[in-house]
Amino acid sequence: MVRRITITILLALLSLPTFSNAGPLAAVGDAAPVFTSKLSTGSVVRLNQYRGRTVLLTFWATWCAPCLRELPEIDAAYSAFKQQGLDVLAINFGEDTATINTYLKKQNLALPVTKDEELDIANAYGVFALPKTFFINPDGVITKVVVGGSLTTENIGDIINRKH
Repeated sequence: MVRRITITILLALLSLPTFSNAGPLAAVGDAAPVFTSKLSTGSVVRLNQYRGRTVLLTFWATWCAPCLRELPEIDAAYSAFKQQGLDVLAINFGEDTATINTYLKKQNLALPVTKDEELDIANAYGVFALPKTFFINPDGVITKVVVGGSLTTENIGDIINRKH
């Protein structure tokens, strides 16, 4: 019986989607992989344009319940801490512009959003589970990685003020 369950689990794991271009996991202490993308507003954004500021880079999707709980918290933190040097880039994980914009409008979110339809940015960061958030210091180095939708406005403030 145990052997049958083990084989079933292994077969299920083998059928999970894979990312053929997935890079190594970006980790604390690594230089943040640089990318260029287009914001939902149409303007082009480059990660290296944020040098000198703290960046919260979060990967999300409208089908991800923990993402949808976390995004309003990130949006509130962006408003609260922008004057202290916090920038936010919310990278949508493979969805189309209409889906993204419908969600943003419905939730009245103001944070900058870019889409990653081909998952090139996600692959560069080794993202395969959502939500996943990277805190990047003013020198472009990853200082914290948070997985799973646990961010709140308060703990984002603590992180950027180095209390965590």
